[in-house]
Amino acid sequence: MGEYIKYKNKVIKLGTCESLYYASYPKYVQALESGQLKQEPGNLPPEKYAEADMGFLFRFPFPDEDHLKLGEVEDYRRGVPIIVNDINMLKNAPSQTEVSHTRHIELTQQKLIHRQSDDRLCLVLVYRDPYLGSSFRVENDADVKQMLKQLIRNNIVMETDSLKKVFYRQIARRIIDGYQLKKHSLRIIHSQKDVPKPRISTSRKKLN
Repeated sequence: MGEYIKYKNKVIKLGTCESLYYASYPKYVQALESGQLKQEPGNLPPEKYAEADMGFLFRFPFPDEDHLKLGEVEDYRRGVPIIVNDINMLKNAPSQTEVSHTRHIELTQQKLIHRQSDDRLCLVLVYRDPYLGSSFRVENDADVKQMLKQLIRNNIVMETDSLKKVFYRQIARRIIDGYQLKKHSLRIIHSQKDVPKPRISTSRKKLN
């Protein structure tokens, strides 16, 4: 079932069922707060899609798509690959393994939730395992920091292409912003100026 909304008086597709492939959270909230969204008959009111714990998966805010308008994407199933050496950190890793293998996972989406552990409002990262075709979310701080360490080491420090380095630095910052990690032990090498980080509204009421 498709999810549609009226954006600037034009009907656009947000996604299918819970996967809002065509809308990142920052772009959606910006359009919502500026009054550019209206309900399309047969679909939810605009504010419901941005409400925490509704189960919707937003497109990850890929830095090279910042110039695109809400609803404009080239590949709705896009995933940005990162290299993972320690597969034990993955939810689908084989149990009782002590051997370190290199695998690729794909960063695809974010989900707005109140975490079960501390009720904190976060845009948690969702990644896809291209080998299994399954998706998993990274909820707690320890797991996301471990994943960020892998990303920084393998996709930034070890990368020789300067443009890719900048791209993955921006990816790392946006992951951090989603968890609102004010203090973290991760250092992103050669910090570059980035776009303003997305603001996560804390005024929305948690659903029962």
